[in-house]
Amino acid sequence: MCHIISGVIPQNIKRESIQDILDEFSMNFSPLNNQHIEKHISGQMSYVLATRGSCDCGTMLGISSRSQTPASEHLPLEIKKMRKNGWSDVKIERWKKDKLKAEENRTARTQA
Repeated sequence: MCHIISGVIPQNIKRESIQDILDEFSMNFSPLNNQHIEKHISGQMSYVLATRGSCDCGTMLGISSRSQTPASEHLPLEIKKMRKNGWSDVKIERWKKDKLKAEENRTARTQA
């Protein structure tokens, strides 16, 4: 399931002062315009998109946890969600095989 992480930060924050933290968690603070949110925050704050990519699927504070933790450690929780959503055992096994193969490929590219 896709999740989009957003937040509110001071407008006067210096980007370079937080860049290391953003990089560590694979996040980005891009300005967002949402009149419903903006009317509830002070004029000294900015509403931002913290998601670096298209989403932070499943989250655990975004994709950074997935990039630093092998997919195999997330499988039990993800499989539990799939079963809850009515996935068959065959479909889960096929997904699991694809997920582990993608992790192998990603690891191989990183080490190359």
